[in-house]
Amino acid sequence: MMERHFTVQELAEMWGFSQDFINGRFRDEPGVIYTQKKANAKGRGRGVLRVPQSIAARVYSGMAVE
Repeated sequence: MMERHFTVQELAEMWGFSQDFINGRFRDEPGVIYTQKKANAKGRGRGVLRVPQSIAARVYSGMAVE
């Protein structure tokens, strides 16, 4: 079964945090999908995170306790 995967921008908007905060919070989280896009004309690649809904829910509920 497929579950929804959120972008960093979607989570930042829903939760009211910056995209940098969301990136930092989920970068090393097990189960989060990280892909590296090819380099652009300036020679810089870009990483993209996709966060499964179940992981986002677990992390969010844990943040409320902290």
